[in-house]
Amino acid sequence: MKLSRRTLLGGVPLLAGCGGVTLPVTTSVQARALLADTPPSTPNDGSLLRIILTWEPPTTAKEDAVIEYHVWRDDDLVGVAAPSQRVFVDGAAPRPVTYQQPSAAGALESRTLTPTPMPLYTPMRYRVSFLARFGSTVEERPLLPTDTIATAIWYPSVDDAPLFWRYAHEKVGFNFLPVVGANRYVAELSTTADFESVKTLGPVSFTSSPETRVSYVFRGTIDLVALFPRLQAPTSLYLRVGARNAQDSPDASGKLSYLYSPPVKVTVEQAPSLPFP
Repeated sequence: MKLSRRTLLGGVPLLAGCGGVTLPVTTSVQARALLADTPPSTPNDGSLLRIILTWEPPTTAKEDAVIEYHVWRDDDLVGVAAPSQRVFVDGAAPRPVTYQQPSAAGALESRTLTPTPMPLYTPMRYRVSFLARFGSTVEERPLLPTDTIATAIWYPSVDDAPLFWRYAHEKVGFNFLPVVGANRYVAELSTTADFESVKTLGPVSFTSSPETRVSYVFRGTIDLVALFPRLQAPTSLYLRVGARNAQDSPDASGKLSYLYSPPVKVTVEQAPSLPFP
């Protein structure tokens, strides 16, 4: 059974409050892709793909007045969260959902439905609403922003063959496989595997890699001297590539959310000495 936002409220749009007046609630709702197992034991297993949603409590209702949160995917109810919860994880195999619905008499009725499976590799619109008591009435109101978009994707596969780059005034490259459902990529370098301090290589520009037989392998190029003017070679760096769909919403600070590959260690060698003329 599939339940839409209009069905839940008996044909009344979710944004309508008392007397049909729109009552928005200013708070933060964020959605992003993640994997259930990282690094996964089964590569490209769609059942491991997840979307995680987080939110802040409403500012127009007391916390003890909130009955439950409702999570919507493309206008279909897919999850319920307790008043103390601020996180929901959507997956390809959703479980039955038991939710509360106000009756015409004002009482709460408990109902159960089985959500539709989460689509993979395509952008989805998510919303979170809350059911709460306002005086003698029970209303359902949205958390804003009313739409946040996320895409369930895999992370890029970076060629994990040993990489040896020379620290010189020349560009170096790497290979990786693009991701189904992603159309924006970023590469990052760090001096540590935890990527606490990173050098972002921007949206990476790609050209076909003619030396490989696989036509969908792409190459990004990096100028080490421009990024690390004080780098002391020989040393090691760590590389990772992030993927996202261009339609995915940024977080509350405006930062774009990427799903990153496991880090690859890069050995940076000293450039050979040039003979004096």
